[in-house]
Amino acid sequence: MAFEISVLASGSIVCQPDWGMSVTGCQYHRLYIKRAGKAYCSLPETTLTLEDETVYLFPAFSPYKLWQDPEHPLEVLWFHLVSMPVLTRGLVVHSFQNKPTLRSAADLLERLVPYTWQDLDGTKDPLLEPALELFFELLGRETALQRCHDPRVALVLGRLLEADGGWVPMEALASSAGMEPHYFSRVFHREVGLTVKEYQLHLRMKKALGLLRQEKKVAEVAEAVGYQDEKAFSRAFHNAIGTTPSEYRKRYLLQL
Repeated sequence: MAFEISVLASGSIVCQPDWGMSVTGCQYHRLYIKRAGKAYCSLPETTLTLEDETVYLFPAFSPYKLWQDPEHPLEVLWFHLVSMPVLTRGLVVHSFQNKPTLRSAADLLERLVPYTWQDLDGTKDPLLEPALELFFELLGRETALQRCHDPRVALVLGRLLEADGGWVPMEALASSAGMEPHYFSRVFHREVGLTVKEYQLHLRMKKALGLLRQEKKVAEVAEAVGYQDEKAFSRAFHNAIGTTPSEYRKRYLLQL
């Protein structure tokens, strides 16, 4: 099953001395292509040093920390992106050494991305997302990216995309797949890495992110993704993204 990629933001930068972050679990992946500097990552199971000329794909929905040696700042090509289905359940690390095709795909991404952090909605190069989809197809030939191998679940994923953020009952999805709901739930989680509820929330928040980048009012976005209560939407958004809808819009539209 092909990946559908949406880029939220990207950049090609040398990080500021105070750069670092603690991620409790957000809806989007981080993709880093490290060039130079000394930077580190801590996950629940390990701590590692980020190597030069290496791809790092950080999972959505999982906690991790990133920091650097301020005397040797991180130089990196980076992306925040949403994928349907999710790209990986865990950290993916892959070196470019002796991988000329993947290196060329990364060089193409470099040419399509500006130097500074910016909101890309409406201004991104139209080739960027197709180039990323190609990049992940190449990366997926050599690494354990999340794939959906069950055609019944792939059919359901297509139905959920068609629902455009609308909530589809578990029973209806299970019926589409020709399975009993409890069994379908287990198969879906095995194939996708998320529960049906988590994945539908993922789709809702993906749509909400896009609407907020179009400068829609928070109340309008809440209603568009199925929340009658703006406060309930804001709580769900904060839990999923790590910031309020208003803060997200300010950061990605007004300051970048």
